[in-house]
Amino acid sequence: EFELANPSSDAKPITVENRMEFLKKNKGMLPVAFSQVEKGEISNRDSQTFENYRLIDEDGKFVGAVEFRLDPIGRVISMRYLDTRLASF
Repeated sequence: EFELANPSSDAKPITVENRMEFLKKNKGMLPVAFSQVEKGEISNRDSQTFENYRLIDEDGKFVGAVEFRLDPIGRVISMRYLDTRLASF
């Protein structure tokens, strides 16, 4: 899990406007190779939003997922990679 914070602002969350593009541009930080990103389910808990994204390889196979946790105004608090053996969406 990555905690995303802006070090110059007392560790407040940062904004990632387009999370699908962010994942595509930063493929190297994830432990699987993928060529496509699909937006999955969105849920709300304790005033936070959880957005899930499916990672798809060149053969169209689901290889993992990423969950972004957002604060009430849409800033990223954390990003977590979910292994395909554990992800259920």
